[in-house]
Amino acid sequence: MYYNRARDVIHLQDLIRHAKEYLSLARMTVSVAGLPAKKRRDELEEVMWKAVQAAVQYAKTEEAATNAEKRLWALMVVARLAQVHNAILREQDRSFVDDLLEQIEADLNEPENQSKTRAAKKA
Repeated sequence: MYYNRARDVIHLQDLIRHAKEYLSLARMTVSVAGLPAKKRRDELEEVMWKAVQAAVQYAKTEEAATNAEKRLWALMVVARLAQVHNAILREQDRSFVDDLLEQIEADLNEPENQSKTRAAKKA
């Protein structure tokens, strides 16, 4: 089977892009008191599903197949997005939602930190 690393990277970048878009929308939504309007909820849900699709596409790649940590990371990001979405819809405490958003941000930075750590070990 032909391994296309560029395609794998694109799927990973799509996941990160959609997750960051979700974070931005969620922060704007949470900053407004109360349950977001239906339009905003629909927008959040649409972006969340794009992230889910990107994670599924990435999980199917050769890179993810050979790297269980990255595959697990992608699925963890999606799980946290779903957790945030559920918390927003249930009108949970803003600090709870903010904590979840911070966890996602940390998760999104994890692949970069792992790459830097690996590069430092090789040097």
